[in-house]
Amino acid sequence: VWASRNSQPGRLGTAITFRKAAQVMGTQPKCLLIFATFLLVACGPASVWNSGLASSSQTALIPAQTAESRRYDISNDLLYISNYATSVVKTYRWPDLSHDQRISGFTEPLGLCADARGDVFVANTNANNILEYAHGGTKPIATLDALPKYYPSSCAIDPSSGDLAVTNLGYGSYGSQTANVVIFKNAKGQPKPYTISTIYYYYACGYDNHGDLIVNGSLNSVVAFATLLRGKRRLQALTLDQSFKFPGGIQWDGKHWAIGDQGATIYQFDVKGLRGTKVGTTTLDLNDAVYEFAIQSGRVVAPEYATGQAQVFMYPGGGTALATIPNLHFPGGITISPGK
Repeated sequence: VWASRNSQPGRLGTAITFRKAAQVMGTQPKCLLIFATFLLVACGPASVWNSGLASSSQTALIPAQTAESRRYDISNDLLYISNYATSVVKTYRWPDLSHDQRISGFTEPLGLCADARGDVFVANTNANNILEYAHGGTKPIATLDALPKYYPSSCAIDPSSGDLAVTNLGYGSYGSQTANVVIFKNAKGQPKPYTISTIYYYYACGYDNHGDLIVNGSLNSVVAFATLLRGKRRLQALTLDQSFKFPGGIQWDGKHWAIGDQGATIYQFDVKGLRGTKVGTTTLDLNDAVYEFAIQSGRVVAPEYATGQAQVFMYPGGGTALATIPNLHFPGGITISPGK
C-alpha cells in the first residue's frame, strides 16, 4: 500500500530492503514484509536498522533501575509504545520516563489507545484481535477477537460513551479484503462495521470530547478522511484544507484535531460538520517516519519506527527534541494511560 517514504504511494519494491533489515535485527522477514505492505516505512542501509540501540549521543531519561524501582505505582500516568518487530509493548512512567517494562505475548502489535480508567487497548495486528490491559498490568483482562483477517491498525476510545473504534486494513490476499472501521459498544461484544466508498484501506482514527470520530485511509494512493458524527449512522466524507501524502495519526489535543502526515509535521484543524480548517502546524526536528503520536500537557511523543526510538517534543511548539527513548524496534503505536 505504502512502500517507502521516498517512493510513490501504492508501489511496493522494498522486499529486499526489508529482508536485509530482518537479518540485521534478527527478526523473521515475514513480519517486516507484512508491515511494509501497509505502513509507510523509511527504508535505508543496514546501519539505520541498528540505530535502535542506544548510543552515547542519545538523550535518554531512563536511569539505571533497581528491583524496587520496577514496582509500579498505579497512581502515575504510563506511556505505552508498541514494538512491531519484536512483538512487545514497552511502558514508561510519564512524564519522567524513569521506568520501563516489557509486555509480551503479541503478534506484531501496532495501534494503542487508553480509556478514562487507564485500561489500554492493543491492536494485535497479525493476530487479528484487540487485547485489553489494566493500567500497569502485564496480562490481558479481555480479548476482542471478532476481527477475522481484518488486521487492525489503530484504535480510539470515545470519552463520552466508552465505545471503542478500531480501523482495519484487511489488505490483499493475506487478509479478508474487507477493510473498514468497526465500533465495539462499551468496548465489548460484537462490533458494528462502517465503510465509505472513498477509503479502501483504513489506517488511523480518533475521537474528540464530544464523541465525533475521524478516520483516515487511502484509495488508489489518495489519502482520504471520513467522520462519524455523534448520533449518525454512517461515515461521511470529511474535507480538510490541507493535502496529505500519507495517512498519519489522529488525536484530539483538547482544543483542535491534531493530524499527522507520517512525517515531521502535525497539523491542527478546527472541524465543523464535514469541513476542517487548518489553524496551526507543528514541525518536529526528526528525520524518520512517525505513524501514531501521543499529546499530553504541552508535550508530544513521536515514535520513529525505522530508527528505533521515540522522541519527546514541546507541543504545539515542536522543534528540537527534549528527550529520547531508545531501544525500540519498529515502534508504531503509542498512548498515555492515565493514573488512578
